[in-house]
Amino acid sequence: MIRSNRVALLGAMSLGIILVLAACGPAPDTATPEPPADSPLPTPTDARAIRLTPGAKPLPEMVPQVTPAPATGEVPADLLAAIVADLAGSGDIASDQIEVVRAESVVWADGSLGCPEPGVSYLQVQTHGYRVVLAHGGQTFDYRATEDGYFRLCPHPGPVAPGSSGDIE
Repeated sequence: MIRSNRVALLGAMSLGIILVLAACGPAPDTATPEPPADSPLPTPTDARAIRLTPGAKPLPEMVPQVTPAPATGEVPADLLAAIVADLAGSGDIASDQIEVVRAESVVWADGSLGCPEPGVSYLQVQTHGYRVVLAHGGQTFDYRATEDGYFRLCPHPGPVAPGSSGDIE
């Protein structure tokens, strides 16, 4: 009885191995099926070429990097005005008494905009934005902003993005 169980087990294992090896064999011919006649998809003429519809342009070899606006490094006027108004409103200061010391385009290392708050987690992606340093009454005020208009006063400025000196001129 034990011997017949062994024979059955060996037979089942052999059959399993044969099935696995058959599945690993050469793939059947997988010719590209022709799309239906009314299909908008192009039909390959050979393995490397695809017909383009009239007026279509081929894709470039490499996708170019998109540089976010503004490329000049200037802070948009409406964002700068909103930041100056924020400082003016926080201390009953006239806007014309606030000096813009620095207003520059910056790529922040992460979502903290170079001004992390203890215990807060930030997105770990480079964030395109701005640094605006204002002065009034012998004090400087360091604002950090994103390209989409979010801004905040940074009470304890941290390191500034590469390419920016970090010191106030």
